[in-house]
Amino acid sequence: MHLLETHFPGCKLMEEAHRDSSTRWSFKFHRQEVDDIVTEDRIQWAISILAPYKSPGQDGIYPVLLQKGLQSLLYPLCKIYRASMSLGYIPKIWRAARVAFLPIPGKDDYTNAKAYRPICLTSFLLKGLEKLVDRYLRDGPLLGLPIHPRQHAFQAGKFCCGSCGGLQGTGNLDYCAVATQCVSKRNPC
Repeated sequence: MHLLETHFPGCKLMEEAHRDSSTRWSFKFHRQEVDDIVTEDRIQWAISILAPYKSPGQDGIYPVLLQKGLQSLLYPLCKIYRASMSLGYIPKIWRAARVAFLPIPGKDDYTNAKAYRPICLTSFLLKGLEKLVDRYLRDGPLLGLPIHPRQHAFQAGKFCCGSCGGLQGTGNLDYCAVATQCVSKRNPC
């Protein structure tokens, strides 16, 4: 429990979260937008680029299951994704996450909660829908309103270490040094 309180202050346990009935988005897409965003071709693309054997979320569905059965799943997935966006509703099982805490290499004291970093394992069905919306935004609305060059989160090829240059002398460099420990060795700073 201490790990959850440290890394997710104010989080709710599953029982508490299920009592919360305000689960709709405040934003809903129009029918034509939904039809543009969710197509069978785009679903095929989104599912095919998932790493096949990544750990699944609460639903237990591995990407490889979606990929191998995609021809049978395309039509129902298209209907489910379109309904989700049209109604502004994400199924409860897609919203659930399994959290695993990985030890941060090089820490002296692994009895301290800060010696671990959390990873959230969420549904690959939701990740497929997220990829469709992300592609739509990047190929459409964001072309006219590009992302700021200093935006590093959710940007392919950008890492937190790239954003630390302006932090020298601000007292925030220590934070950035800790954050860069999470960058894999394939992408050194």
